[in-house]
Amino acid sequence: MMEQAGRWLFEELDDRHAPSRPLWDAAAITFGLRLLRLSGANRYQSGRLAVWQQRRPTDCLTGHLGEEITLEQLAEVPELSTLHFARASKRSTGLPSHIYLRRLCCEKAKEVLTRSNLSITEIAARVGDETPQAFAHMFPAEVGASPASTSGRAGPEHQRSHHHRASGA
Repeated sequence: MMEQAGRWLFEELDDRHAPSRPLWDAAAITFGLRLLRLSGANRYQSGRLAVWQQRRPTDCLTGHLGEEITLEQLAEVPELSTLHFARASKRSTGLPSHIYLRRLCCEKAKEVLTRSNLSITEIAARVGDETPQAFAHMFPAEVGASPASTSGRAGPEHQRSHHHRASGA
């Protein structure tokens, strides 16, 4: 296509007539689109969410992990229908929404586990799990390690020192 457009331009110039304005406009648009494609600047792909349409619901989820958020509420963030959002989100992330949410919860939990002294029960509540048991089951399935080993609190020494700190000794 670029080659053909280039030939048309040269033919127009060789005719010793001033090139028509529509021809120059079409050539400029064609070359501009081709350059955008080559540069990778056009990141939108049909059926997927635009970068901002994916980022805003993700930020919403991350900011409200311990709360009940419906798919309908998430779809409202980028102003899409629930069905369109669910399909486009899956195409964009490669995961159904509930699994994507579970991964976000585990990422947040990993961050909290490594940066705080909160108990597993407190962390489970923060990321929206109803019980520590559900969290303890989900976390290794997603992360590949237990919450205790991820936090570095797995050994008996930590349990003893944590007990002493809690009792004030």
